Amino acid sequence: MRAMSTRRGFTLIELLVVIAVVALLIGILLPALGIARQSARKVRTHSDLRQIDLSLVMYSDSHDGEIPPTRGGCSTRLSYELPPELAEQDYLPGETGEDTGVLHVGFHDPFTGSPYRFRAPGAMIMNEATLLTGSQGAKLFIPDAFPKLEGPGRYVRDPKESPVRYALWSMGPDPEAEKLRTNPGRAPVLEQFWMRSASDDGLVVRIVCNDRAEIVSP
Repeated sequence: MRAMSTRRGFTLIELLVVIAVVALLIGILLPALGIARQSARKVRTHSDLRQIDLSLVMYSDSHDGEIPPTRGGCSTRLSYELPPELAEQDYLPGETGEDTGVLHVGFHDPFTGSPYRFRAPGAMIMNEATLLTGSQGAKLFIPDAFPKLEGPGRYVRDPKESPVRYALWSMGPDPEAEKLRTNPGRAPVLEQFWMRSASDDGLVVRIVCNDRAEIVSP
């Protein structure tokens, strides 16, 4: 007589073990996937900042070496937003605010969707209405040991005195991160505010010096 084959399903214990193993694997993989996504966003951010930098170079070449003024504001403009001249003159794509009708550069930070930032010593325009220069102009914190990007320093408003021509940056994964709350007015040149790795918070930065040298965050 041939032995009769029998088939049986998973027992409850076996099913629970499989579910536990799958849950464990998901728990291991999810943080790695999150870090991979952050790494991809950081790579895209560096690419965007490079493109913005190139647009500023082209603008400067077409305007006798000048760059657009820093923007400040609390209504129609976000402080340190990218110069709208880059959109007005087709160096970068532009978009018009639905509520204000004001033109903005149409580049957005992949981490938060907020605008990229630009800051340069010298002239500042507040809300497209007031031009501030001299002691009221835009300032940038420069470390005394520059190009070492740490330690004490001072705010510089005169572009002729500043080794940094301008800085471009993204606010990174968390604009409210603890490291960004410590005297944020000194950002973005100091390394202490930078995003050091894909699992870190902080700014993603591109600094352009007056001698054309560039300093880029990790």
